[in-house]
Amino acid sequence: MAPGSAFVGRPDSLAVIAVRLAGVAAGRGATVLLRGTAGIGKTRLMAEALAAAADGGATVATATALPHDRDDPFGLVRELVAAVVHESPGLDAAFRATTRLIQAGNDARAAADAVVDELLEVPSPDQPLVLALDDLQWADEASLLVVAGIARRGGDAPILQLAAARPVPAQPRLDVLTDPRGPLAEVIDLAPLSRVAAKELAAIHSGAEPDEALWSALTQAGGNPFYLTAMLDALERNGALRRQDGVASIRDGADLAAGWLAPFVEGCLLDLDPLARRVVGYATIRPLPLPVMVALVGEDRAVVTAAARAGRAAGLLRQDGPVIAPAHDLVRDALLQATPGPTRSALHADVAHALHQRGAEAWDVAPHLIAAATPGDPLRIAELRSLGETLVTRRPLTAAALLRRAHELGEASAALPWLRAELLAGRLEESAALAEQVLDRGVAPDVEVQVRGAQAMIAFLRGDLREAARGFRTAATDSPPGPARSLAMSDEALVTLFSGAVPEAEGLAQRALDADRAHPTAAGAQALGVRLMIDGLRGDLPRIALRMEALRDTTAALFDDGVLITVPDVVEAMVHVWLEAHEAAAEALRRGFGRSSENGLAWAMPLLHWIRAEMLRRLGRLEDAIAEAEVGHAVAMDLSSLLGAPLCLAQKALAQLWSGEDCRDALAAAQDACQRVGGFGGDVVTHATGLAQEAMGDPAAATATLGFLYERVREMDLALRCVEIGPDLVRVAMASGSIDLANDVAAHLAVVAERREWHQATVAACRAKARAGGDPGAARQIIEGAERIVDPVQRGMALDDAAVALDHAGLGADAAAARQSGASVLASVGARVRGSTSGGSVVPDGPAGPTLHVGAGRLAEDDGWDRLTPAERRVVALVAEGLSNGQIAARLTVSRRTVESHLYRVYPKVGAASRVELALWAAARDGRQ
Repeated sequence: MAPGSAFVGRPDSLAVIAVRLAGVAAGRGATVLLRGTAGIGKTRLMAEALAAAADGGATVATATALPHDRDDPFGLVRELVAAVVHESPGLDAAFRATTRLIQAGNDARAAADAVVDELLEVPSPDQPLVLALDDLQWADEASLLVVAGIARRGGDAPILQLAAARPVPAQPRLDVLTDPRGPLAEVIDLAPLSRVAAKELAAIHSGAEPDEALWSALTQAGGNPFYLTAMLDALERNGALRRQDGVASIRDGADLAAGWLAPFVEGCLLDLDPLARRVVGYATIRPLPLPVMVALVGEDRAVVTAAARAGRAAGLLRQDGPVIAPAHDLVRDALLQATPGPTRSALHADVAHALHQRGAEAWDVAPHLIAAATPGDPLRIAELRSLGETLVTRRPLTAAALLRRAHELGEASAALPWLRAELLAGRLEESAALAEQVLDRGVAPDVEVQVRGAQAMIAFLRGDLREAARGFRTAATDSPPGPARSLAMSDEALVTLFSGAVPEAEGLAQRALDADRAHPTAAGAQALGVRLMIDGLRGDLPRIALRMEALRDTTAALFDDGVLITVPDVVEAMVHVWLEAHEAAAEALRRGFGRSSENGLAWAMPLLHWIRAEMLRRLGRLEDAIAEAEVGHAVAMDLSSLLGAPLCLAQKALAQLWSGEDCRDALAAAQDACQRVGGFGGDVVTHATGLAQEAMGDPAAATATLGFLYERVREMDLALRCVEIGPDLVRVAMASGSIDLANDVAAHLAVVAERREWHQATVAACRAKARAGGDPGAARQIIEGAERIVDPVQRGMALDDAAVALDHAGLGADAAAARQSGASVLASVGARVRGSTSGGSVVPDGPAGPTLHVGAGRLAEDDGWDRLTPAERRVVALVAEGLSNGQIAARLTVSRRTVESHLYRVYPKVGAASRVELALWAAARDGRQ
């Protein structure tokens, strides 16, 4: 049924949608999928539901996919974003960022995730948002990632996603919405109209009750409402429909044979003049605004308007505002079938050139160039390759579609840029298969070097660091001097550093810098980043400052040139966290997440989540750190890239360790992930393993583990790691009776502190002297400088180290005060600790044992408050203030998905079914205080 036709026979389906609309008004998001054959009434049902939603005060935005949209990444979402902004002009500024993300689109997953973030921020309880997406079977994969993302994450937002799709042609990406193991959408399967409903529709549409003969003819429609109404229109047009005394009948001898629609459309076309047929043809290829149609036809506006009016009168066109489109998707299908292939190609070419001349974006033009190109047409094939190559770094998904088509049409030289586009888009499986295909065909040596370099990058993103290092080394050796060789060397330096071979990485990075002196390049920036990480690990503060300034200057120049890099952001955030400059780290993370999302550099996302998780842990926000680490690990798995997985899991294990949770599963997973990526993150994982062994009551095993790690980082002069590990090693060594080892580490830390003149090193040295040597002077230094220790867990542990030394010196009262201060600090952040005796240690709780923690008293019997963690309480308080998830994330310096993770846990604890109910619960609870 067309949107304006009668609405009959769907009360149950409309009632289901009405229930979901009511839920959205109460803050519960939902996705409903209308599924059924063409013409069955999906669009008409959607129109009825949207009218009800608009009457109820919701913001309604609609978008429709077209057959050629599968080659237009984010095409459907661009239309949807424009519709949302049109309905709510105040959102225009917020959606400029979304549009940039879509346009960049280097990686569909990263951009889709960011777009979902923006869309979920739009609605409010007093003005929910309804997104209507029609003909999803034609939608591109990137747009469907957004649809699935809203369905998966939108339960906490007042947003209803109403989608419609045919079962044929199949769209595998839609399967995630209906997966029986965990469906994301409620499905309404639309069946043919019942006999009663079909007769009612026929009576309304024809203006009279059909007699038996007419009804017999109309049964060919099989209860399909569009078929039925179109058949009545065909009878009317042919003069075969008669009305008398309120009864509609079919003229004697008239017949509608099966397959009537195509002949009907062809007959309508024959009745039109050539100009109107051209207008119909262009509208069939793509719904077009009147000004574009005027440019295509080459006549003045009045003439084109009259031609479009004739197409509407023939039942072939409709006009929505300024846009001219086919009357229905079935009409469009019939028109396409009636148009010979060469003619369709020519129409697509005309549309592509008209859009280009009117300044349309290249990705809007691309699908039509793809459809226009045919074998044996070198001019159009060259257009495909030329446009594809210009879009590789700006719009790789679109570039990949263009270059794939050029390659299919015989342009062998398109393979290399196509491979690069697939790789930048994060499509690792497709990239790997294409690389093998190119090499199997045999290529010139210079091309083979570039393909081998691409294979090395695929290995890197998959976490196979050894294979990646070999590949980059070969690419650097086989490439002539120039940017390609420098980039291969800097890539090898980064991979080598991630593998833990610090001196080798330092040498490779310096070689890349030496080869890159002429002007700033991505290779030079990456090499600078590697050197900065090494300086950070060594705690070399003067060099860090100089290197960071140089890196920022290089990065600024590169971004001005449009080069897409994100390693400097990752490195800067990482080093700031290591140095406990958390405000600077938060700013670098914000910049890194923004650039990575906008440029689609999804590989960096797990690393950024890891850095943020470590920052939160060092600030004592243990529950936030756990949730952030879980998000980072989930992102890594979603990308099929193991980079960042071991580090995220290790941070989760550390935070769980200190918060009293059982960390064994996270730690085992971290160890497994570390092995699978060639040791990346091994120092963090090993440190967590040693602390877990201590917590489980095995100081000897902890001493062996941490002793091995300390010796390794000491050999490489990684002062940062020595400072982090040393106090823990001294503690477990004393507990296990390894006195000589404890004294040796204490002496080494004293040298590090003297050499580096760095507060963290000084604290570590004092802690070691207090614990190993019972030095009361070191204990006094710890107590006097305790407030400068940013990490609350480390502050509490340092005070306990001081207490041990004071006990040893016979200063029992001072020791008790220090120990109590340390326990209070730990308890204030939810760290659970075993009690300490004079010669013992304060260690995280294992699966059992006494704990210390601070909690509010119960205000009401089992109202859920006491079951909330401190992090969850912070989130609930901000929800009660009316902040959105994005605003809460910004306030708490976490990711939006971390906020969602907290809320997911909060709802069942307090018995709330939606955000609105949670806010009401919090308000009622505040009223009882």
